[in-house]
Order: sequence, then C-alpha cells, then structure tokens
Amino acid sequence: VHDWESCVYAHTYRDWRRTPLLGYSSHPCPVWSRSVASRSPDLTYYARCPDGLACPLAHGAKEQLYHPDFYKTSPCSDENCRRGALCAFTHGPRDAGRLPKDAPLRAAQRTLADAEKVLRLHQPNYATPPMYHALEETSRGGGASGGGPRQRGRRRRAAAGPPAWALEERSALAAPAAAQQTAEWAAERTEAWEA
Repeated sequence: VHDWESCVYAHTYRDWRRTPLLGYSSHPCPVWSRSVASRSPDLTYYARCPDGLACPLAHGAKEQLYHPDFYKTSPCSDENCRRGALCAFTHGPRDAGRLPKDAPLRAAQRTLADAEKVLRLHQPNYATPPMYHALEETSRGGGASGGGPRQRGRRRRAAAGPPAWALEERSALAAPAAAQQTAEWAAERTEAWEA
C-alpha cells in the first residue's frame, strides 16, 4: 500500500511545483488561479499561464506554501500529522523557519531568465508534471484519458479513491485540519497581496 502522506512525489498537478531555485515570488499568479478555478482540467501547463515555467509568480497553493518565504513559518493544526519534514507547517520550535523581515508581498515583474535551463539541472522531470486530472475527477467518474492497460489501471485506482489529503480541495476525508489550514493560509496570503 502506497503511503501518500510520506511520499515526496507529486500525485496530482496540484502537488507538483517548480523548484524555488528559479526565484519565483511567493505572490500568487492570478492567471494560474483563474485557470484552475474555471477552466478545463485538460489544459497543459502553458495553457494555464502564458509565461509557463518562467512565470515569476507562484503557481498554486503548493508553490506558495513551500516557498522559502513561508515554509515552516506557521504552526500545523493537524494534531495527528504524520507528514514530518514534508509538512509545510511547524511542529514545535525545533523545525520552525523564520519569516524573512522583508518577506516580499509584492509580485515579481519579469519572466524568469533561463527557467528551463535551471529546471533541467535541478528538476529534470519538470517537463512531465502529473496529469492535470488523472486523480482529481474521481467524483465525476473521470480520469486520465488514454487506452493502454496502464492508463486503465490508473483510472481504476483513481476511481477507488486516492487518499483524500492529496487532493487539496477534496481533502476533508483524510486530513481535514491540514486541508483547511492550507486553504485558509492561501486565502490569507492572497488577501494580503491583493490589499
């Protein structure tokens, strides 16, 4: 049995994130946010944001939450958290990070130079993030399109129900406190940036 809570790999596109070594801001990308909220789950990475991998803004809650400006700066509210170092929140003073004095709440202005070069070096799998909808459309009976036995097997596993915490918006079943905390955190940060 695969333990999603201790796995370091992304299981859906919402878990996938670019390495912070690119230098993107922790400010949320409004184009990306709108595309996730209102557009087809079949969109490619570049269809979600025209700047793609070189976008100077954070693509989604995971890029914000695990950004060096905010990683391990807020306490975890999940009393039974088993994510350890993989949890973006603190579990006592021993693993607390520090919020930089001048944490940038302003958006970066230019696309990131040499983004693909940096990604090839530090994140060689950058060009193949998880399918956008393979595990997220389970509530509507969807899954990855494609016909091979491997795809069908994935679809059956997805239909059986992946661990819910891995699906940000639908994580109320397995880790409600962590899911709600992540959503609240992202909303607070977004409100601060938009103010």
